[in-house]
Amino acid sequence: MKAFFLLLLVIFLVPARLSAQNIDKSLDDEIVYYSEKSLGLKLHTQGYGINYNIGKIKDIYEKTFWQIEFQEIKHPKEGRRQSNIFSQNQTLRNYIFGKKNNFYNLNLVRAKYKTISGRGRKSPVAISYTYKGGLSLGLLKPYYLRLRYGPNDFRDEKYSDSNADIFLNENYIYSHAGLSRGLSEIKLYPGLVGKAGFMFDWGSEPDEVKAIEVGVMLNVYPQKVSLMANNPDQRIFTNFYLCLLLGSRK
Repeated sequence: MKAFFLLLLVIFLVPARLSAQNIDKSLDDEIVYYSEKSLGLKLHTQGYGINYNIGKIKDIYEKTFWQIEFQEIKHPKEGRRQSNIFSQNQTLRNYIFGKKNNFYNLNLVRAKYKTISGRGRKSPVAISYTYKGGLSLGLLKPYYLRLRYGPNDFRDEKYSDSNADIFLNENYIYSHAGLSRGLSEIKLYPGLVGKAGFMFDWGSEPDEVKAIEVGVMLNVYPQKVSLMANNPDQRIFTNFYLCLLLGSRK
């Protein structure tokens, strides 16, 4: 994680004033493309995500995209534990202690990219900055634990005020109940999302996209979102992200 933040710091200190010179050097054999699409695999400081991007290339300086993205946001205090309840097969059973809900985001974003350093004879990597904004639909799904009330009495339960003493007692927790539990109880949280960052494209062919994007993102919701027991609910989620982009131009 320290290396991740160090990388971001170095990237944001790149001197943009050197970039215009590189753009001029790349104009000689520049091929004109009109559209671009890519698939992105993203890691951020509270989870992971995947996105699809499609857009138009205005010129070598600017392009505009639509992005649809699905991601999970985890609470910073989440940590997996192993059940201390003995079973005959001795299979290790993991769960997240104190977790109340899984939180996913479906984001629809409008994005702009502006070139600050074009690919040329002396620079095999094109550098752009980007800013994005759009709508975010939060999906809150209850997290179920399999609790043991007796030798043969196992129950799948989500957190509530009435079962808090048992839900937060490791001596009762047998395992998590599986991702499918709680799907019928998903609640929707409409909100907004914004991003800003830099993209580094090193594709060896002009019609291919091979890039890494790094930046910061902000998800904001009018309603508070509850992720962990005994921790404050949140409306605002701020994260740094790193995204690998693969695609093509035409």
